[in-house]
Amino acid sequence: MSSVAQRSAAIPAYAKVEKQYKFSLVRRWFDFVWRTAVFSGFVTAVSTFSITWKGSTLLFGLLGGIFAFPFTLYPILAARRAYITAPSKSVAKASPISLFTSSVTASRSVWYLATHAIFAAGFALVYTQIISWTNDSVDFGILRPTPRHPLHLNERVAFLLWGNVCFFTLLGLVDIVKSRTTGQWPKKRTPLFVAAQKGLDEGLGKLLELIPIFGLSSWSFTIFPPAFSILYWQLRRRLWYFAAKWGLSSFVINWARSSKTNLSVGLMAYLYALILASLVLFRLPTAIMNAYITQPLSFANIKSPLTPDRYLLEALKSKDPYLLHFTLMELLRVSYDPTRRSKIFNEPAASPNARTVLVLEIWQELLLHFGAAYKTLATRNGAVVTRGAPLPARPSGPDPRAIQVKQADVFRPVVKQKSTIGLALQNVLDGPVKPTPPAVINAEQAVIAAESKALKQVEGVAKEAVKRLEGYERGKVVVKETQGIIESIFTWSGQQWARKSVRTSVPEPMVVEWILDIFATLAVASADEDQFGYVQSVMPATLEAIVRYRSALLSLESELLARARTIGRGGEPAATEVRRLIGETFGACDRAVLRIGERFGKSLSAFKFPPGVAGQLGEICRPLETVEEE
Repeated sequence: MSSVAQRSAAIPAYAKVEKQYKFSLVRRWFDFVWRTAVFSGFVTAVSTFSITWKGSTLLFGLLGGIFAFPFTLYPILAARRAYITAPSKSVAKASPISLFTSSVTASRSVWYLATHAIFAAGFALVYTQIISWTNDSVDFGILRPTPRHPLHLNERVAFLLWGNVCFFTLLGLVDIVKSRTTGQWPKKRTPLFVAAQKGLDEGLGKLLELIPIFGLSSWSFTIFPPAFSILYWQLRRRLWYFAAKWGLSSFVINWARSSKTNLSVGLMAYLYALILASLVLFRLPTAIMNAYITQPLSFANIKSPLTPDRYLLEALKSKDPYLLHFTLMELLRVSYDPTRRSKIFNEPAASPNARTVLVLEIWQELLLHFGAAYKTLATRNGAVVTRGAPLPARPSGPDPRAIQVKQADVFRPVVKQKSTIGLALQNVLDGPVKPTPPAVINAEQAVIAAESKALKQVEGVAKEAVKRLEGYERGKVVVKETQGIIESIFTWSGQQWARKSVRTSVPEPMVVEWILDIFATLAVASADEDQFGYVQSVMPATLEAIVRYRSALLSLESELLARARTIGRGGEPAATEVRRLIGETFGACDRAVLRIGERFGKSLSAFKFPPGVAGQLGEICRPLETVEEE
């Protein structure tokens, strides 16, 4: 056998599937990128033409926007894409100040802010220089030479550049603070162009909010240019004098002299136009890109020697969490397709020596991923050390330690066979159901307690000051507005703390919900379509795994609600957010069990469960008993 053939044979099938996935996703990404580059040229051409009203500006703007795209808008798109393909892990801080600083100073956040500054500065330079090339009267050249300083810079360009940079840096900061950088995975399958159109409509809606008659968020766009202009005028002399003193006098010396300035009030109108053009260029692509990153792949055009169902089985073995989303979305679609589903149930083993059939192989891979999610939840993503067995590696061959999952002859005779699926359950079914022990109070909670004690000591002084202010009419307004701002800060900090705390233990809620939906759909369909009862042989263990995951969610909720009571004024918003986030995954567990219970009814009593698991199953299925009585 040649070396090339040996290397080809050594590559596992799932690695080849991963390669095809990545190729399809990269092709889709570059399709989005070139469209955005053309859009960048169009926006640049139109925005500069609206200033000069000269035909040559359209050509310069189109070419300038396209060629500048890799250095202006693309870094922002790449940074936002990284947030979706490789979500960052951060530790939740209870203090508003600590939470803000930890969010902003993270390495990924710093780069995200830097990309906004790069985009704003780059587009401002392209915008001003195209206008300068086609209309000399506007005076937007980079240089404004003097006899003594031939390389002296133009302050008008610097004013526009810094104004745009400050605005978009603040915009990036708001995205980080409000967690707008995370992607939204689709709840239901929609064509790519439909999802992109929906994102475009949302982006246009955000642009309409800039106009006062359409929305209330226009204040940032309306107020920023005047506020920046006033602040710049107040600081320019001291700022540029300091810069000149430290060796930049040849470039900025005239900026520190009021008599030498070429700024005017009319320059504020150009700042408005520049920010508006930048927002159009920024908002629409970032609103659409989520569809190109998260929408399901088309498996119809993928060429592989494997059957479509075997292809999905190999794809499930991938260790890339991002690629796993696409496999689960396709498998969920297949589970609702009767034709494809029947093939999964009835396809025999891949070879005479295979230990399991296709449906059990798929089930095993799903249980492995579900077990990994359970381990992350039970150990709080490594924050709590448990005595549970580590997640078993996938066996490469027959394992003498493999145990057979208990089978129940409930509906029809079950084919007895050896199976390695028990290994996939080892991490989930380790010991009886019991709550996770409460976390030990750490240094962070001690600091919070000290802060609360210090606040109580000065509370009396603060109340006295508030009473004095409320004695005046304007003082009442100031106190009311200040209290509203402070309350919103604590609400934000509580909600952010809750999101970070929950996502530490449940980082991929959609993956868990999809797996549960697939389990329930295949289990319900197996009553009529699974001729040999393969799924029913693993149903008891699967139900037990779901119950244990549900129990771990309850434990996490109790732990976080207890901690929320110690974080002060943000505790109530934090508790509400914890209940909402955990409730979504908790509800998915209940829905999966209810669907199975509704289909099989009292026949489930033939299965044997540990007492704790049986009790929780009865609690979940209690609504079904009420319906039967009625």
